Amino acid sequence: MGITEIFSILLERFSRNRTYLRKKIGITDDKNLDEIIELNKFMELFFVVFYSVNSLTKMKFWSDSLSIEDMNEIYSEMMMKYTGLEMPGQYWMLHHIMPESIMYVPSYLLAAVRSAELERKIEEKFGQNWWELDKAGTYLKTLMKDGADINLSEFSTLESKVLLKGITNSAD
Repeated sequence: MGITEIFSILLERFSRNRTYLRKKIGITDDKNLDEIIELNKFMELFFVVFYSVNSLTKMKFWSDSLSIEDMNEIYSEMMMKYTGLEMPGQYWMLHHIMPESIMYVPSYLLAAVRSAELERKIEEKFGQNWWELDKAGTYLKTLMKDGADINLSEFSTLESKVLLKGITNSAD
């Protein structure tokens, strides 16, 4: 699950790439670039915490056969503990796929890690400004092609440090 999300998140990563924002989008003011990048890093970090709490809540729901009311309380407590935000407990159920039906939410976290690893692989193969090269586009199109048989091990070992380093590292 979540293969498509790898590519969606990869494209979102452009919003915190200083060179891309400067060269392709035309944002030249360093203060504005810093603010955009920091905001995007914050959003990515919040994404990790939000989906981690949501995933842990759903796993507990499934493994411990708890009631919805119990889970609402657990979710609210975890969000407060890990984000410092008061969050209604029912939010854990708001994902478009019902929590009692399928365990999809962790797929977002896996996709985020794989996206960071894919970006690293593309940069290794094509350089820092890979988006400017036709060969990089061709490579991505073969991975993204509808019905493609993607060999995830070609670029991913689910090394979460790659994702987290990109969020916390101030050097872009």
